[in-house]
Amino acid sequence: MPQIDIRIQGRPYSVECKEGDERRAHFLLAHINRHAVRLVAQLGNMPDAQLLLMTGMIVADELLEAQEKLQRLNGKKQSNGADDPDQMRLDGNGDDGSESEIAERIRATSQRLETLSNLLEQEEARDDERAD
Repeated sequence: MPQIDIRIQGRPYSVECKEGDERRAHFLLAHINRHAVRLVAQLGNMPDAQLLLMTGMIVADELLEAQEKLQRLNGKKQSNGADDPDQMRLDGNGDDGSESEIAERIRATSQRLETLSNLLEQEEARDDERAD
């Protein structure tokens, strides 16, 4: 499997990809790097794990927005996921819900992501202590 070397916010990473997907992997990782650079410019430096988590959230949000726009353009109401196993829902239950329910799901997801980010920071701090 080919391995490509990339930089995210100036830090080097090596990533494996499928044979023939090297160019696409570089393109996708450059997209992630653009968001990472923008986040650091807006929020300041942060641990790698938190930066990559937040960048992943932005990219996931872009994906969900694109899916919703495509559904609107196709004139389709969001399904409950029963007829589309790949349908992504924030809480996994597939209910369309009201705006307040959606806002609550986003808030709950944000809290879970913040908890995860804190856990990643703690793990990174333990790794740093072990390295010293």
